[in-house]
Amino acid sequence: MALTKLVIPPDQSGYSVTDGNEVLAVSLDGGASRFRRDVLGATSLVNVQWSIGPNEYKYIRSFYRALTGKGAKPFLIDLYLDEADLTEHKSYFVPGTMKLLSQKGLQFVVSVQLEVYPAEIDEDAEAYFVVLFSELGENWETEFPILENEINNIINFEFPRYLE
Repeated sequence: MALTKLVIPPDQSGYSVTDGNEVLAVSLDGGASRFRRDVLGATSLVNVQWSIGPNEYKYIRSFYRALTGKGAKPFLIDLYLDEADLTEHKSYFVPGTMKLLSQKGLQFVVSVQLEVYPAEIDEDAEAYFVVLFSELGENWETEFPILENEINNIINFEFPRYLE
């Protein structure tokens, strides 16, 4: 079953995210707590809002009521959550959180809390990014190709000469 997509992205300034808890922590008497990863793919709670006109307001309300059954069915939405760019996420409207915060003239401000599934993330790629960023700083993307060329030169040309 293909999910319906909510095509109006929320205001960037209206975000508030509580990451899902994937770690179990046990406090121990007289010692450090013990931690272990317990759940994979825990959902996050995301508070979003839209500052929209009358047609967009009707769209969001109709989408909520008709296409998600007032939050009973999942949908897709683009969010700034796991990346610095918009990424598509499967989400649910948390029941009872859809609110019209204000309405002035043709301006409507709507807020809602979403339960959001994480996007697929390559954890190895994230680990490489952290290492490169830690070692080379913010300009790692321009510095790494230079280092990669040096490493390739050493491995493919200089090292084999020592084996002759």
